[in-house]
Amino acid sequence: MQYAYQTPGPQGTLLLSRPELTWPIRPQDDAKIVKIELRLNGEPLAARYENGAVRATPATPLAPGSYTAECRVRFAPTQDDARVSWRFTVAPDATPSPPPPTAWAREALQAANQLRAGLGLAPLQLDSRLCGAAQAHASYLHKNNVIGHGEVPGKPGFTGDNPLARAQVFGYLASLAEDVSFADGSPEKIVRGLFAAPYHRLPFLRPGSLVFGAGNTGRSSGLLFGGDGVGGTTVSPYDGETGVPTTWRNDESPNPTRFWPQAPRVVGYPIVLAHYAGPNTVLNVERASLKTSAGAEVPCLLNTPARDTELHYACLLIPQAPLKPNTTYLVEVVAREVTRRWRFTTTGSPNDADFGPLDLHPDDLKLLGTVVTAERGKGVLQLRVTRAQGYAAPEKELTKPLTVTLRLTPSTRFVSESNRSGTVTLTPGLPLAVIVPNGPLDRPLNARSVILLR
Repeated sequence: MQYAYQTPGPQGTLLLSRPELTWPIRPQDDAKIVKIELRLNGEPLAARYENGAVRATPATPLAPGSYTAECRVRFAPTQDDARVSWRFTVAPDATPSPPPPTAWAREALQAANQLRAGLGLAPLQLDSRLCGAAQAHASYLHKNNVIGHGEVPGKPGFTGDNPLARAQVFGYLASLAEDVSFADGSPEKIVRGLFAAPYHRLPFLRPGSLVFGAGNTGRSSGLLFGGDGVGGTTVSPYDGETGVPTTWRNDESPNPTRFWPQAPRVVGYPIVLAHYAGPNTVLNVERASLKTSAGAEVPCLLNTPARDTELHYACLLIPQAPLKPNTTYLVEVVAREVTRRWRFTTTGSPNDADFGPLDLHPDDLKLLGTVVTAERGKGVLQLRVTRAQGYAAPEKELTKPLTVTLRLTPSTRFVSESNRSGTVTLTPGLPLAVIVPNGPLDRPLNARSVILLR
């Protein structure tokens, strides 16, 4: 075979009536492409070979309906042909071009590029196709009161069951990564919140020229990163970075500390090394460490591709406890493919991840009510619950108040804006919000549990 190829597109139902038809195909050895023919419903369509693919765009918008594309590529010197055909449908409400990016998307782009600039990476370029796909998925999540990367056919706002399918609906066919969030806040707050989470930070760290899309409806937001980028190694925090947060509140799904069930909800700010060296890159980490500038070892949780199936080309180093303010730390990661040593300095003030309202983790349940009785010495808190909230769901009033007895442990954390020390008096009638892991309420509250003073 004189060529390597990938699936042509677009396929499925499109919301774009002037899509670019694409067939990724590359000659191998000494072969050259000498002729291209492309037909759409039997009619010739002018095509070109560009950036490793045959490409063609209809001169005028396509009418709603079904289409069959057929492509033939001839190679020299053998004069062999490669052929492919595929189908797609133009939806009745398709438009010639994607909707323009929203103001929310433009602010998200600015926030993302501020982060990439610090890392020494090229700025992302806003792509209206990815903005359309991200906005459509954010609307779907909001309408169906769910969170995640999938969609279910037949549900309100369905455009595709996965990020690639949704992007293709708007005419984008290349590789991409998606971040989604369920939280309140400005575009900058949403972007920075996703960046703080180590798995969701990875798309921000890819070197090269990438395209970007963003969308938001209510508390549902989505970011899309498109393109393969280039090879390279990125570390975060970056070498010499100052003002690094001391803490990270683990609201991420999947949970990067799932291998350690007793890991606290609030840990030190995660450290990430990502090494990009091709689509099949697997990072083989031999050792990793975090130390103070004085040489004191900092206990960390280490996630590598050898254990964590969410990782392929990266590793995570998560401090088990909040880092110290105004402190310089030294990081070392030694892998078979790359070795990096660098330093960063934390912010001078405690990070606010410990305090104020917390977003729920998918495994969490929030109970809202008032104290009935409390004996901290005996580890008992009795709460009269009037409202409850699950992940990606609004608070709901209980039909009938419920009295529950919670078993406190020394690791149970008490948090408020007005009393950051955690020294509080649990008097009867005191309003509380208790975040607990889903499951039987009569078990001891573990290190992930948080009691918020309202």
